[in-house]
Amino acid sequence: MSAGNVARDSVVTIEYLGRTRELPASALPIAIGADAAAGFRVDGLPGVIEIEERDGAFFVVAGRGARNLRVDGVPVVGSREIKDGDVIAFDRARVTCRTDGGRLALAIETLVTAGDTAPPDLRAVAIGDDVDGDAHQAIVKPVAFKLPPVVGAGEKRGASRIARISVGAVLALLAGFAWFAFTAKSVALNFDPEPESMTLPSTLFKIRYGDHYLLHPGTHRVAATLKGYYPLDSQFEVTGASGQVIDLKLKKLPGLVTLTTEPEATAHVLLDGMPLGDTPLKDAEITPGVHRLERVDGEPRLHERLFNGIVVIRINRIPRPQRLASPRLGVDQL
Repeated sequence: MSAGNVARDSVVTIEYLGRTRELPASALPIAIGADAAAGFRVDGLPGVIEIEERDGAFFVVAGRGARNLRVDGVPVVGSREIKDGDVIAFDRARVTCRTDGGRLALAIETLVTAGDTAPPDLRAVAIGDDVDGDAHQAIVKPVAFKLPPVVGAGEKRGASRIARISVGAVLALLAGFAWFAFTAKSVALNFDPEPESMTLPSTLFKIRYGDHYLLHPGTHRVAATLKGYYPLDSQFEVTGASGQVIDLKLKKLPGLVTLTTEPEATAHVLLDGMPLGDTPLKDAEITPGVHRLERVDGEPRLHERLFNGIVVIRINRIPRPQRLASPRLGVDQL
């Protein structure tokens, strides 16, 4: 339905002092008040308000001299759309509004409620209006007022329940932290050498301060890595004692050594007196440090004449290939 059809079908019904007056949409806007020019007169009311229709909706507009105009207790400046069940109050009048299918019904009462009072009109006080001549005091007039809707008991209970749950969760966290702080033990992890990275992967609750950890008594797992060393993955036990120190040592990766003979020949090689293998040996793993290599040759005559069969070597910390060659059954480190 178009806006024009809505406007033609809209009807305003006004009830006042037991009388009912119906107005077609064409009669809008209509002024209500004690003013002589008002379309609907209500004696004893200063100023007027206007009821108008815009695009099928009804609005109340503060007219000339209207004081303390409110809709559901909310002051109106300018205009406001009228909803079903709204109560319009201005000065001594209260107007109950009902809307249904493009029709507006207004029930006007000049009886006041005991809920609210209007502040004095300062302009009137300045010129002597609304002033008791005997007492020289401003007259405070009651006006209709409707309290804002009260939050339902169900909503209050819901909000209260959420607040209790939140407070309970915070208290539980604080209690858990206090329990951990009182039962945890101070533990220092002493690594040799110091790793590049370290974690306690199976420990959920832990607090680190400096080189120490607060850990709960029990079994814990530690993992550490350092270039040139085997990855460390070990377990340690935290007891009920305070100030515990856990010593952890990382193991170096082995060096890689290749041993050959020139010309090529097969010889038994001993490392620190233990068999290492037969030449040629390629990328033999030898732990870092100083070691003694011995070659046990199958020909004693050549062994005595050219080579005493012993060489001392040093294996680097960071594993990288090293090559040892034995020219004419001798041994040199390259």
